[in-house]
Formats: sequence, C-alpha cells, structure tokens
Amino acid sequence: MTIVHFASGSACDLFLSLFVLHHAGEFGMRPASAAGIRQRLSPASREALEQFYSYASVPLQWISSLPSPQDAACALQTLEAMPPAERIPALARSDKALPGLADLLQAVARRCLWTPEDRASLVALFSDLSSPSPVGLDHLLNAFATLPETGEKLLAALQEYQNVFFAEEERRLQPILQRGLAEAQTLAARLQPVELVERLSRGVRLENPDALTDLTLLPSWWVAPLAFLSRPAEGRAFIAF
Repeated sequence: MTIVHFASGSACDLFLSLFVLHHAGEFGMRPASAAGIRQRLSPASREALEQFYSYASVPLQWISSLPSPQDAACALQTLEAMPPAERIPALARSDKALPGLADLLQAVARRCLWTPEDRASLVALFSDLSSPSPVGLDHLLNAFATLPETGEKLLAALQEYQNVFFAEEERRLQPILQRGLAEAQTLAARLQPVELVERLSRGVRLENPDALTDLTLLPSWWVAPLAFLSRPAEGRAFIAF
C-alpha cells in the first residue's frame, strides 16, 4: 500500500525556479530570459547560486519536511536557524544510491580541504550514473571543504533572490499552486497512486510501483508541464508536478 502525502506552499518553486534558471534549456526556457532574471542579483549571489546548481538538484525531501505554511519565507527562516555548516549538506543531499559518497564528503569537510585522490574517488562513485560536470564536481568538493563559509554565501544569495524576484513571483503563484493542490487531492481520493502520478505528470510512469510505500507530491508552477522526481530511498518518492 502506498501512502500519499501532499506538500503545500511555494518553497518548492523557490528552489525549482532557481534550478530551471540554471538549466533553462532542459525546461524549454529561453536562455536569455533566464540570464535576465539572474542578472538582477549581485555578482556574489550569482556566483554562489551558479556554483550550487552546478552540483545540486532540488531538495524535495527537505522541502516536504518544512513546517506549515511551507512557503519561501519558511524555507529561508529554517535555513537561517541552521548552523551554516549544515546548510549545504541538507540542501545538496544526493538522491542517488551512491555508497561511500557521504563518507567521502564528510572526510573532506573534516579536513577542510580536498585532494586529487578525493576527486578521483568522486568521479568513480558517479561512473555508472549521470554526474555533475567536471566543474560541478570541483564546486561540490570546494563547498564541503568550506562548509560554514559556503553555507553563509548560499543563504545570502537565496535571501537576495527572494527579495529581488521571487517574493513578487510568489504572490502571483500562490492561487495557482492552491488550485493545483486542491485538484490533486480530489484526484487522489479516487485514483490509485500510480494512476495519480501519471495523470498529474501528464504521462510519467513510476518504475517498480509495487515497491513504493510512501509518495509525496508537491505542486509547482515552474516545472509544468513536466514533472520533477526524486527517489532518495527504497520505497519513497517525491514528485513536483
């Protein structure tokens, strides 16, 4: 049996919008439009976000764990309350089953530096899976070697993005997200989880659905008409639709 949960609020689109702005071509967005939005940020914030999104995805599991109302302000307040060194590990946690990845990055964090051997080990861990670019791997290692500093820079960049762009975007999106959430909850009352995902995502079929025990759905405007999937553990799935 699959238990279906819903995450409300706009925190999902805070992070998803940034992911789309840094991977515009994958989502059908004009690169010039994405660059125009990023240009509203200071050089320091642009650099922090470009580096983060060179190796990180969208932290759907972390977002779904936020307290109500799960909006952008809630996400930023939660991050601000965390020790700076914990922010990158929380937001950049891989949803890929890579034994040894956490140990490697924790070792880099303890030493506050990384070696060529660390980088070679990281490349080997990703060898059978899609991985960050070579530059992205370097940024990932640099982030874990300087966690307190990088965590402070990322929070400042997210706060600036909220101030110069997303706060206004959030006001526009709130009614859309609320309607999408209500429609999804209505469908969930009469559809099986596999059918529900296929309907909400316009065609995505879950692999090995019989093993799925816990499904969390997060409404999103920025990912539409696509869906964004994360499967961080056996039996669990998080989908922005």
